[in-house]
Amino acid sequence: MSFIDDLTNCNERQRRQLGNYYSQLAEAEKAAVHRRADKLFHRLRSRARGQDTGEFQLALLVIAARDYRTETETRLTERHDTTTEQIAELRRRRIARVIQSRAGNKAPLAAAIQRYRNDIHELRDAGLSWPEISRYLIRHHANAFVRSGKKAHVDPRYLARTWTQLTASHRPGDSGDLMDD
Repeated sequence: MSFIDDLTNCNERQRRQLGNYYSQLAEAEKAAVHRRADKLFHRLRSRARGQDTGEFQLALLVIAARDYRTETETRLTERHDTTTEQIAELRRRRIARVIQSRAGNKAPLAAAIQRYRNDIHELRDAGLSWPEISRYLIRHHANAFVRSGKKAHVDPRYLARTWTQLTASHRPGDSGDLMDD
C-alpha cells in the first residue's frame, strides 16, 4: 500500500472521484478546501518526514476535499436536520458548479471547425462537398477532431450546420473575418 493510500484511506478510484468533485467546485469552495489542507499540513507534517512532498500535498488535498464534501453535502441531505433553505442552498451550489464548469466552453467540434475555417472556405470555393471536406479534416487535422476515447470523426451534416452558423454570424470587417487568419 502506498503512502497516499495509507494517509487518505482512499483507493485510486476514490481519489479520482474526489478530484472530479474538487474540479467542479466554485472558486470560493476550492479556497475553503485549500484552507482545510493547510490546517491538515500543520497537523500531519510529522508523518511526511522522508516522504515525497508531492505525494504528501496530494494526500492532503484528497483528505480536505473528502472532508469538505462530507461536511457540506452529507449534512445537508440528512432528512432529520435539513431545512428548506439548506436544500435550496445545496441546489444553488450544485447549479453554480455546473455553470462554472461550462462557462466559456464552446462545443469542442465547433471550436475546431472555426479554427480551420480558412481551409473549409477554400475547399467550399473549390466545389468540394461536405463529406469530402469532412474526410479532408480528419485526414489532415485529426487531432483537433478526436473526442475522448473515440477516433476522429466529423459528421458532414454537423459540419455544414456549424459552417452555416459561423457564416451567418459573420459580419464583413469583423475581426472574425473568415479570411483574417
